[in-house]
Amino acid sequence: NLLYFAWYDLGYALESVTLGLSGMLFIHLSRGYARDYIQMQQQITGFVPQDADCFCCTVGHKLPGTDQEISCDREAIYQAIREWYDGGLEEFQEAVRTELHAIVNARLGSMYSYTDALIIGLASVLVNFSEARLFCLNWPSVQSWGISFLYEWLALTPFKVCTATLLAVLAQKKCGNSRLCDVAVSLALAIPWAGFGWFVQWITTGNLMVQLGLCVALMLLSNVLMSARVFSFLLRCSSRSK
Repeated sequence: NLLYFAWYDLGYALESVTLGLSGMLFIHLSRGYARDYIQMQQQITGFVPQDADCFCCTVGHKLPGTDQEISCDREAIYQAIREWYDGGLEEFQEAVRTELHAIVNARLGSMYSYTDALIIGLASVLVNFSEARLFCLNWPSVQSWGISFLYEWLALTPFKVCTATLLAVLAQKKCGNSRLCDVAVSLALAIPWAGFGWFVQWITTGNLMVQLGLCVALMLLSNVLMSARVFSFLLRCSSRSK
């Protein structure tokens, strides 16, 4: 038994390291996604039809390697737009900046939903079930394990995903042109994030009533913070400070 618990402590330490590294990767990828999202929003709200590139114009309206002339796609597209929109290019530009922008916002939603967080937490579900035979020795211990399991999967894991997403969005700005520097920023964000997650888990260990109360509170908080409205607001704040 002593040997088993020694290996268990070692596994717990390795789990902590793995959580920190996976958190860094998660935050790093989410920061890149937030940057892409902001860039896409800026491209839509600043769309100008005349700025769009056409292959025919870039090659001087001649097939590369030959002197054969090709028709201008830009003029054909402009003509089609003028037939679709009475106001011509100006009305089309305004439609893209307003109508398309609203549609894209509505369709994309948030970066991660509560359901996504539960799927991410499936790995911890398997770990908890593997530990069940060690801790579930009688009915009270089964109840304690069950509450702790539900608390970790339904509340704590979504809250960790939520806080990691918030950090990624608020710190989405790339650190210069150095990839190593950018990874270092993600690592610097992941260390306090992992520590805070373990602290929240530690203060509730063994206290079932606190776990039940926090379970409900963190579930509600995570659903609110991972909503599309909050995500859009954070992106606007982050892009303005860029």
